[in-house]
Amino acid sequence: MDRIKDTSSGDSYRLRSMIAARLRSIVDTIFVAPAGDAPRTEKTIALLREQPDTNIIIKEMEKTADTRRYFAAVLVDGRKRIIYPWPFPKK
Repeated sequence: MDRIKDTSSGDSYRLRSMIAARLRSIVDTIFVAPAGDAPRTEKTIALLREQPDTNIIIKEMEKTADTRRYFAAVLVDGRKRIIYPWPFPKK
């Protein structure tokens, strides 16, 4: 890691380039969620409000809305990884 962080040598660029090429070969999709699932949950709640008899579902969704930021990587072989950066923001 120190060699990658050292910007004074030309070696740093070459190492970063190699890492980027390797990541491009194994990662299919990256999804970034800086506000967690909250925006998607809010959209779902808005759609549910238009439907009859959904108050119980809406209340539960409002209680469990997750605002932790994360990113997800989908690898070319279909495996997925979800990463929550540390420290977690306070709810």
